[in-house]
Amino acid sequence: MRSLPALTLALLAALVAAAPAAADAPVFPDLDRLGERPVAIDDAPLDSSSERFRARSAARVDLPDPVRAITGELVRIGVSARYAKRALLGRSWANFFAGLIHGPELARVVVYVAPPDEVSATCGDDSDACYSARDNLLVIPGDTPASGAPVEEIAAHEYGHHIANSRSNYPWEAIDWGTKRWSTAQLVCQRVRAGRAFPGDQGRRYRLNPGEGFADAYRVLAGGSWSGRFDAAYKPTPADLALIRQDVLDPWRENVVEVREGSFTATGPSVQRFDFTAPLDGRLKLTLKGAREQDVDLYLYDDERRLAGADNPGRQESLRGELCGVREFTVAVRRDQGPGRFRLEVSHP
Repeated sequence: MRSLPALTLALLAALVAAAPAAADAPVFPDLDRLGERPVAIDDAPLDSSSERFRARSAARVDLPDPVRAITGELVRIGVSARYAKRALLGRSWANFFAGLIHGPELARVVVYVAPPDEVSATCGDDSDACYSARDNLLVIPGDTPASGAPVEEIAAHEYGHHIANSRSNYPWEAIDWGTKRWSTAQLVCQRVRAGRAFPGDQGRRYRLNPGEGFADAYRVLAGGSWSGRFDAAYKPTPADLALIRQDVLDPWRENVVEVREGSFTATGPSVQRFDFTAPLDGRLKLTLKGAREQDVDLYLYDDERRLAGADNPGRQESLRGELCGVREFTVAVRRDQGPGRFRLEVSHP
């Protein structure tokens, strides 16, 4: 995937209008062709070619009109004027994308289908396709590019980026890290910390980019076969594919908040411990509030290993951090001074 961060949809529509007269023979996509053979999709890191694209037209025109798929859903498809039977080709692509495993993000995608040389001029030399996260825009070939990659495989991979771009993996960007459940199962956080994964890297560490690994794993879920282009750690198992399906159809949206309350007496135990489970990686926030005259402290443990602590004077403490491979943790509340009740809030994925 090659990103187009400054691409405008108005310029896309202008490009559709400005393309030369019909001359190229398109491929009409077929979901059944996914997985016919292993395929490696050619992508390139962002370079100045997006400037060439933006310079092709300064006109402002409307978005491509929505095309109604056989499912009844509407998909915005723009087809290069170089293709004959543009309306029929647009409907064929609308049916293709509506046939992929998808959620409500389908209504936000904008697809531009063009001959491979036009795609390269837009996305960069030797690029099969690209995706603009800002504009939810896929630029894909309408006939087989020089790489030989089938158009269906290319489109499914790029739609995987759109899936990720439409999901939350807070505090990280899902388009770079992959979706929440998938990235947790793939140990992306631990691999990043160990220097074995590089979210968003479109350069020499491209094969270690989990965002690309996710998009290709989604392509496998759609019916494609694993390309081997990316690190073998991202090759999806049946369990991985089930998690991607869940992330598509029932995406993670926000943390859960658990509340624990307790009290200290003047002569009783000075520490209370609470156990929690967190099935997913992400942001952890602990908030402790004691009684008016209390001085309470807050500590976070993974088994018996202290991960963090807050022991400022007073009745309130808080901790924030990232859960990275930690599925069970313990929060300890310690009374330094004063009896009374306390309230602990734990926000976790």
